[in-house]
Amino acid sequence: MDPNEKKFLDFVRISLKESGIRLVLRNSDYVITDGFRCEGYFTDDCVCVAKKNPRWIEVLAHEYSHFIQWQTGSVLYRKCYGPTNNYADIVDLWAKGADIPRGKVRRAFEAYRGMERECEKITVMLLKSYGICFDVERYKQEANCTLYMYHFMETHRIKNYSRSPYKRSILQRMPSSFRALSHLTLPKEIREILLGYV
Repeated sequence: MDPNEKKFLDFVRISLKESGIRLVLRNSDYVITDGFRCEGYFTDDCVCVAKKNPRWIEVLAHEYSHFIQWQTGSVLYRKCYGPTNNYADIVDLWAKGADIPRGKVRRAFEAYRGMERECEKITVMLLKSYGICFDVERYKQEANCTLYMYHFMETHRIKNYSRSPYKRSILQRMPSSFRALSHLTLPKEIREILLGYV
């Protein structure tokens, strides 16, 4: 393991332990949460990451960034996971077909995308501050792609895509900056790119 990655991992272990949160590094390609495969997740008692993923340190930084949002009382995080609201539950229920008023769905997705964008910005700052070697441009393109996919989840109730849109040829067409307000709008050209993956 790279010394900077080890330093970051040690910091995360200590920080989570001090807050009473377990760090679980699974020797697997993915982990399961809410019945879905993913690379990692954060709950208010656990950060869990699939360590066989070659970019697991980025996933750990992302999930730790959710912990930071939770710990610091981020307004967007509180909207999604309470006590202000539980917009994350609305996003999940909507994707599963629940009948929810359209205005509530719109507010939930706006808050959820905003919360994830905030998390991605924290993640990039964390990785840079620990001197971890990663492709910043690619990371931001993937983050924007994910945020744009949440627009599709809102309008088409799609939780899983038929094919992964994270191919290099697709990512190269995504914004490589967080100046793009991908949590608020879905540009027509991006919509057309992603439609092929619905």
